[in-house]
Amino acid sequence: AMINDAVVLYKYLDSSGAAITLLNKVLSEHKRLSTRLKSIVHAHIGAAAVKAQNYKLGSKNFVDAVVVSDSDEQIVDFMMKSYQSKKAYGELVNVMQKLNQQVPGSSLFHAIMAETLSEKLGQHSDSLRFFSNAIALEPNRSDLYNGMGLVYYRQQDYQAALRMFTTATQVDPNDATARYNEACALALLGQANRALGSLQEAVTLDPTLQSHARTDADLSSLHREVRFHEIVDAQLEDDDIADAADELGEMAH
Repeated sequence: AMINDAVVLYKYLDSSGAAITLLNKVLSEHKRLSTRLKSIVHAHIGAAAVKAQNYKLGSKNFVDAVVVSDSDEQIVDFMMKSYQSKKAYGELVNVMQKLNQQVPGSSLFHAIMAETLSEKLGQHSDSLRFFSNAIALEPNRSDLYNGMGLVYYRQQDYQAALRMFTTATQVDPNDATARYNEACALALLGQANRALGSLQEAVTLDPTLQSHARTDADLSSLHREVRFHEIVDAQLEDDDIADAADELGEMAH
C-alpha cells in the first residue's frame, strides 16, 4: 500500500519529493523485503527522482534496482522509459556506464548505450564501439547486428549497413525486421531484384510489414516494379476477398 501511494504521488500528483520520502520509509521500516520488492522500490525512487530531474539520485537508485534484481530486463526497461520520458538521453548513457562497471559482461547494457548514442545523440562512432562489445559478448543475437546496421544506415553507409543486416539474417533466418532492413539497404544501393527478394521473404515472415513497405521512402526505387506491388498488396487483396465472403455470409442469413 505504501508503494502504491508513492507511485500515485509522483506519477499523478507531481509530488516526487513526498513519494521518495515514503519509498525510503518502506526500505528503512521493512528490512525483510524480498529481493524483487526491494528492487521495485529502488526503481520507483529512481523514476520519481528522474521526474524531478534529480538525476544523481535517480542514477544511484536505478543502479541499485538493477544490481539487486540481477539485471532484470523489466527493471531495465522501466528505467529506460523513465529517462526517455524526460528526453534525458545523456543521463541514460551515464547510468548505463555505471551499470557496465557494476555488472560487467552484459550485452544488454552495451546495446542500450549503443542505440541511445546513435539514435538520440548522433554519436555514431561510440555507438559502433558499444555494439561491437555487445556482439563480442553475445554473437548469436541477430538484433545486435541489426542495431549495428542501423548505425551505419544513419551514416548513409548503406554497404556497411547491408553487411550487418545480412549477417543478422544469417544468425536468425526468421528475423523479419533484419530481412526487411536488408531489402531497404539493397533498394538504396540500386539492387532492385535482390531487394524485392528480401522484401518478399520479410513479408512472408511478418505480413504486417506490408503496410509499412507501401509508404517507406527507402523502397521508393521499387515502386515502378510490378513485383513490388504484388508483394505489398497481396494481403490487401486477400482481405478484400475475406470481406466479400463475410458480406455474402451476412446476406445468406
